[in-house]
This record gives sequence, C-alpha cells and structure tokens, in this order.
Amino acid sequence: MPAVLRISGPYEHLRQSMLAAPFAFDESIASRMSRERGQSPDGITTYNLTISDSDGDCVPAQIRESFLFLSQNMDAIKAIQELAGVEDLCVDFSWNFPKTSIGQYNRFPASLVQLCGTLGIDIEVSVYATSK
Repeated sequence: MPAVLRISGPYEHLRQSMLAAPFAFDESIASRMSRERGQSPDGITTYNLTISDSDGDCVPAQIRESFLFLSQNMDAIKAIQELAGVEDLCVDFSWNFPKTSIGQYNRFPASLVQLCGTLGIDIEVSVYATSK
C-alpha cells in the first residue's frame, strides 16, 4: 500500500467539502462500509489521497515522494485544512514487515517532521505483516 494523506471529520460536512478540495480524495473503504452498516455512531469518516506511488516494501521512497508532494502543495494543503468538517490530517506510511524478519527500521528525516509540524499534519505508520 502507498503513503496517503488522510483527512478525518464528520461525514455530513466532509462529504461536501471534499467536492471543493483541490485534489480528488476518496472516502476510505472501511469508513464507507461502517457508515453504510450504521456502525459509525459518531458519523466520523476518513478520506484518502495517495501521495506516493511506492508501496510498503520501499518506505524510504514513500518518505521522499511524500515530502516532495507536501512541499510542492503547501498552499493547497492549508486551504484543505480550512474546509468545513476537516478535523484531522495525517500522512499514513505503509510499512510491510516480513514475518521472517527480526527487526527493521526506517528514518523519518527532520525536514519531513518539521514540514508536517508546520502544516499541522500528524505522521502515522501502518505496519502490515507479510509472508515474505
């Protein structure tokens, strides 16, 4: 899975705001399914935008590509934060972790951390166990 910029907030507000967003965000499958099944009592949903073409096997490339996207689109991201219903923004990095591995690391450079901090974007890492 690639790195995504994730936006969270109340569905009723966020749904309309995403139509005005400068990028084509997609509602996450899990959020949509929970909402359709009536399993989201608080009405919160998430929308994702892929910001890196690299998958969980290449986190350093995800980091470089995400930094490039964020730095080139700062004004658009600031505008997204002002849209109705936007309560949370984060960059979610996908990290494949082979079951046969003893350990693994990835470094998040200070430049990325500082840029995310300046933009008010959290950094999240989703780890997926893989067979190889």
